[in-house]
Amino acid sequence: MKFRRIPVDDAIGAISAHNLYHPQGRRILAKGEVIGEHHLAALRAAGHDRIFVAQLEPDDLHENEAAARLATLIKSEFLYFKRPATGRANLRADRPGVLGVNAEAVMQINAIGHGISLATLPRHSFVQKDQLVATVKIIRFGLEQQAVQEIETRLASTAPILRLHPLKIRQVGVIVSSNHADHASIAQRFWPGLEYRARIYHFTLADPVHCRHEPEAIAAAIRAQLGAGVPCVFIVGMSAIIDPEDVVPQAVELAGADTVHYGFPVDPGNLTLLAYIDGVPVVGIPGCARSKRRNAIDLILPRLLAGERIDHRAILELGHGGLLEEIKARPLPRDTIDR
Repeated sequence: MKFRRIPVDDAIGAISAHNLYHPQGRRILAKGEVIGEHHLAALRAAGHDRIFVAQLEPDDLHENEAAARLATLIKSEFLYFKRPATGRANLRADRPGVLGVNAEAVMQINAIGHGISLATLPRHSFVQKDQLVATVKIIRFGLEQQAVQEIETRLASTAPILRLHPLKIRQVGVIVSSNHADHASIAQRFWPGLEYRARIYHFTLADPVHCRHEPEAIAAAIRAQLGAGVPCVFIVGMSAIIDPEDVVPQAVELAGADTVHYGFPVDPGNLTLLAYIDGVPVVGIPGCARSKRRNAIDLILPRLLAGERIDHRAILELGHGGLLEEIKARPLPRDTIDR
């Protein structure tokens, strides 16, 4: 593609590089518009004798065609884009889900140059139906076919660059444990936050199951939930989980947990517990989940609902970006420590 300043009389068929106006303010040409013979008289009358234009070479792709080819290469099932405009193709989700991103492949595409830009949401982002997840932008007015072919060659053996993981789990069981006659009040304190997450993450909450805050009682409640086919279980206790030997960790062990992760590098939400029993995720809910503010639960719950088995490494990776906005209602907010 050639980008240069040329006489107006030589500009027919070229692409206008800028918006061009009549001295009285009326626009003659829009940026990106192909210049036709009918524009020439108006340009001359407005005093434009030489203008900046882009001229595509025979092997160049128009910006919109190039954006469409790259978007087609990048997208996968459950993602779509409409007709590109101004060299941009916006990729959107066709249903709620969790976004998977091959960050290395994204970097490879952006490193090729030639005015190619690919921007995505962060990996593991929860997205709603029709939400924008990525945008491909051809910065110049055209792109060499060789650049597109180079990307296709580099990424031929790469897994999809963008992948949407649809939601698989649509119901969550809730166990409320207490040694007092306050099961209902405990549930009421947590319920607004749980219902809020149920709405935004598209699942339903089963009626809470009440039991004593003792390992054996909670373990029995867990087994009952699993026996009923509940695909994910929350445990809301009368007190936070303070130690790996505390009541709830003991309970999930007694219930047959094959994997237990306790203590998350996320704040708020350090005291979260995640266990798997026969492949079913069981989550010890921290007190901060009473709030609608983002906390550790929001970093793992969408991924669990999408069917991902979150391992120890995935939890450790939450530390990068795990410092979330403070929840002032916590008994001991962070900033009180420094006073």
